[in-house]
Amino acid sequence: MRPMIEMKNKITKVNDCDMWTAGCHMQGYPMMRDPRNRSKMILVSRYLMEQKLGYKLDRDTRVKNICGNVKCVNVDHYEAIPKSNMDRWKCTPHYIKEPQRQIIRDDYN
Repeated sequence: MRPMIEMKNKITKVNDCDMWTAGCHMQGYPMMRDPRNRSKMILVSRYLMEQKLGYKLDRDTRVKNICGNVKCVNVDHYEAIPKSNMDRWKCTPHYIKEPQRQIIRDDYN
């Protein structure tokens, strides 16, 4: 069995974002084994938001990134959106202007 790596060792600080350096979902979202149930995978952003709020989010609550950086796991860059707020709950692509995208790429590499 592989040794556990602490969560803080999987995060690199880049400007105001905390960049996830470990495993990701095929769409690029940071994933990890759920510490509460090691047989399940969970989005890192969802887990961290639950830790911040102090309760488990229901399945109809989406954790949305507001900085536009998919690999960012800074809990201050996320918000929990209930399904009742359908306009904000729906997945909409983030548009980041190309100069900002290049800055993110340069800072991360």
